[in-house]
Amino acid sequence: MNSPKIFYNPIDGSAPLSIYYFDGAKGNAIEADFGDGVGFFGPSQDFLGVIFDNVSDQNDEQELFFSNGAKIKIRVHLNKIEIIELVKPKKQDSA
Repeated sequence: MNSPKIFYNPIDGSAPLSIYYFDGAKGNAIEADFGDGVGFFGPSQDFLGVIFDNVSDQNDEQELFFSNGAKIKIRVHLNKIEIIELVKPKKQDSA
């Protein structure tokens, strides 16, 4: 997996936070089953990116879980962003 590109520009202490692993088209957003945000996955369930809805710039820890088994957990402390955990989606069987 490529190094992620992170987009985060907090105004008044918080903002959406985007993490992308792919520069091309993202397709449809899939709402997280747990957590506030969406994920983008390729046709073969490749992890393309995520958007966390609202992240504090001072001290925040959030995670998103998706029905395809993908999970991402982030921590922000004093505007420094860290990806703590990344679980890739389960590949679908091609029949």
